[in-house]
Amino acid sequence: MPKPSDGSQLKLWLSENPLMSGTAVSWAGSLVAIGGMASRLSAGLSARQLIVAVSVPSRDFAAALIGYGWVLDREPLDLRNPLETLRRMDPETPVRLVVEQHVLVDHFVEFHDSDDPRIELRHSQWQGSKIRAVAELESLEEPLRMPRPLLGSIGQWWNLEGTWDNWLASPIADLAIIGTRKWLKEDLTSGIRREGEQAYSQGSRAELQSNTIGGLLLPNEERAATWHTRLISSSSLAEYLPLPKEVRAVVLDGAGAIKHLTEIETSVAFCILDRSIADETAGEIVKQQRNTRGIPDSLTEDVGRRLSPGVEALAFTVAL
Repeated sequence: MPKPSDGSQLKLWLSENPLMSGTAVSWAGSLVAIGGMASRLSAGLSARQLIVAVSVPSRDFAAALIGYGWVLDREPLDLRNPLETLRRMDPETPVRLVVEQHVLVDHFVEFHDSDDPRIELRHSQWQGSKIRAVAELESLEEPLRMPRPLLGSIGQWWNLEGTWDNWLASPIADLAIIGTRKWLKEDLTSGIRREGEQAYSQGSRAELQSNTIGGLLLPNEERAATWHTRLISSSSLAEYLPLPKEVRAVVLDGAGAIKHLTEIETSVAFCILDRSIADETAGEIVKQQRNTRGIPDSLTEDVGRRLSPGVEALAFTVAL
């Protein structure tokens, strides 16, 4: 099934936790749309960086929602049939395996072929019928196991069910959100759902987690067997530069992160400008980039027609 074409169609409720129904917020869909549109445009960028400056009355949720839109529109790898992949795999190959209840990272040992194949890893064994997806890894430091993340209601509406296990086995991991890590983690635990959907009155931890912002962004928590999004503290960003080459988009949340804009060479850089703060340093950095190196991008006009009152966006490209 095709995906819906525009994240701004999303009428969203946000809540402090997924057990609460939440409050309808008109601006949330606009921020998701900005992330999604830039995600689609990024494929056509060549030797240029798209900078998207987003001005908001307050930075609450803005970075997380833009990241949500970016991830929602990414295309997972088209992995081969997992049993065929494992049948041809060399022993001791590091792998990420998605089974019914778990995601595992381990070394492949042997494929036991029969009417009911069995897969042997270094630390566990699995029936072939239980395996949903598998991907080879370049390296492996230690074996890991985590509960298999479930796809939330927005991902289901976006028609991601058929690719979700491939997503978990081979996450693109091309997004970094840079800001105050504690605040970002709090935003990621917030509930998110389409307007009119009922909150879970009860459910497993995985079901509740699936309908949080982090349920789709899958941050790189300690000992996570699969993840998509790097969360980096702006106060320690210098230690991570240059960013890994697989990072295609960064969300710079506030002045502490935006001051590093000229040092970042990703395909897309989102800059969150907070109008509740009197310091205009971040805005001046973005303005200088636009005035000295920038070429206006059509994203400004495309997004402008979809923005809610109070949210403003400006997009331009610079040479890398």
